[in-house]
Amino acid sequence: MREQEVPIAFKILHPLQVAELKMELKLRGLPVSGTKTDLIERLKAHQESVRK
Repeated sequence: MREQEVPIAFKILHPLQVAELKMELKLRGLPVSGTKTDLIERLKAHQESVRK
């Protein structure tokens, strides 16, 4: 995990604005396109893959 990454498990994603979600995705090198729900699901999936 990169130094500036904060595990998403410690964050509540739904209250975040789309710009904040996109920033989190960019930090992780993930695509930033899609709806807010898409962005949240992408972050959750990434976090699950990191945990394994």
